[in-house]
Amino acid sequence: GIHQAAGKSLEQDCRKLNGCAVGEAKITPGHNLPAKWVIHTVSPIWQNGQYQEEQLLRNCYRNCLNLVHSQEIESIAFPALGTGTGKFNLETAARIAVTEIQDFLMTYFQLQQIILVCRDLPTYQTYRQVVTEIIEPLSLQPLLNKSDITVLS
Repeated sequence: GIHQAAGKSLEQDCRKLNGCAVGEAKITPGHNLPAKWVIHTVSPIWQNGQYQEEQLLRNCYRNCLNLVHSQEIESIAFPALGTGTGKFNLETAARIAVTEIQDFLMTYFQLQQIILVCRDLPTYQTYRQVVTEIIEPLSLQPLLNKSDITVLS
């Protein structure tokens, strides 16, 4: 996993974080990873929408992006948060991810590249469709045009 690739020092930094609540985000150096930073967040588990799961997932993206802004980070890769063990519907999770990214880009302009990493073809197809629906019609706006939003499978 990530700790094996980054080395023991990432694991030691994670211990110093004293955990991370659902929806929160914390940052550590990337250590031996090709990334300068690792942003840690805990996505909620879908329980039929009875426990503010959608808002908590929004908070994951919002808090990660706030760290991106505060650290003046220019690129970020997100996994499809909430869609694995979190059991979120793919389209719901994709819409939350893309709308939070869009809202961020309307306010802050330093992000040059956003990569949405999808674990399989259905996830890729869903995220690609949502990006096409939400972001691409706005690409004529200069502030969104600056950022490259990529969906990878």
